[in-house]
Amino acid sequence: MTQLYKKILIVCPAGAVTGGPEALHQLAAHMNDLGLPAFMCYLPFNQSAIVPPPYEHYKTQALPYEDTAGNLILFPEVYPMLALKVRHAQAGLWWLSLDNFLERRHVSSLHDRIRYLKRVIQGHRPWSGARNLKKLLHFSQTEHSSQYLRSCGIDPIPLIEIGRAHV
Repeated sequence: MTQLYKKILIVCPAGAVTGGPEALHQLAAHMNDLGLPAFMCYLPFNQSAIVPPPYEHYKTQALPYEDTAGNLILFPEVYPMLALKVRHAQAGLWWLSLDNFLERRHVSSLHDRIRYLKRVIQGHRPWSGARNLKKLLHFSQTEHSSQYLRSCGIDPIPLIEIGRAHV
């Protein structure tokens, strides 16, 4: 297997114990099983963090943030603006939940739009959705996310079956 990256840093909020962070730890474990150099990289980047106890069985290692040529820094979809700040490494988004990116809570479509606009104003989401994220690599966990990305002019790399990852 040809290795494209020196290191793959998978960004995860420190101490978070929910489905998304668990999927990120699973991804690192699967990549390591495939012989890829994947490491967890916890937010905030300027503080040290350890693997949360519920995820220790994945046997992932953590490294500090390193925006260096030859690295891939993979962010969950809820951190698109951090991914856009990467200057030297290749940045990517893994689309775990389209609803979380779009701030959909399904109370009402107007409420969801206001919530998204608030995140734009706070600097956490791009103004016109994923259309402004084309310079990033995009990995999709679901066909729903893949369809959304294609509607934005982005051709995602499927990570639905992690064992067949294209990283």
